[in-house]
Amino acid sequence: MNMAQLIEDQIKSQLKVSDLIIVNESELHAGHAGDNGTGQTHFKLKVVSKGLASLPRVQGQRQVMSLLKPLFDKGLHAVSIHISAE
Repeated sequence: MNMAQLIEDQIKSQLKVSDLIIVNESELHAGHAGDNGTGQTHFKLKVVSKGLASLPRVQGQRQVMSLLKPLFDKGLHAVSIHISAE
């Protein structure tokens, strides 16, 4: 299973989201720290969730990061998170 699918499964199993956009940005970081050569290390997320959007920005991002923590042991290196209500 690719990392984008793992990210989607992890978030959707724990949060009520109305939309989730996952963009693989690993090619922008080829050869940088954290690049393991798989092309599955750096991602940008847009999480649309009324529940998360009602939290302070950093608290919402921390909640998403805590869900993704197990994936860092599977090769995920960096995630940029944008949270919105719509």
